[in-house]
Amino acid sequence: MLYQPTFVPVDAARAVTPIDEELQLLPLFGRTLGGVFVVDWRDSPIGPYREVAVLSALVARDFRIGAWASDIVVDTPDAVASARNTFGLPARLGTISFDAPGDGLKFASDDAVAIGWPTADEW
Repeated sequence: MLYQPTFVPVDAARAVTPIDEELQLLPLFGRTLGGVFVVDWRDSPIGPYREVAVLSALVARDFRIGAWASDIVVDTPDAVASARNTFGLPARLGTISFDAPGDGLKFASDDAVAIGWPTADEW
C-alpha cells in the first residue's frame, strides 16, 4: 500500500465530492485531506485486486470518518461492482501493474484520457 497525502482546497474538493445530508466534508482552515492511494489487495471479501485512487476529501458518514475517492481504477470486474454498489464510488476497470523497485507504477483505464490520467504508453 502507498498513500501520498495532500491538502486539497475545500472548493476543489466540493467540486468532485457528492456532499449531502449523509456525507459531510471535513474541512480545516479551508482545506481537507486528500491524496493518492495505491494498493495491492491480496485478500479481500471479493478476492485479490489492485486499486489506484485519487482521494478528494476527508469525509464523515454516520459517525464514521473516511476518504472520498473522486477517481478510482481497479483491475477486476468484482472490484468495480463492489466499489460502485457498496460504497457509491465512481470505479472503472483498468490494468494496474507494479514493476521492479525504482521503475514505478503503471496503470491504464479505457477512459484514462477522459479523467486526465496518462495512458499506459505515456507512463
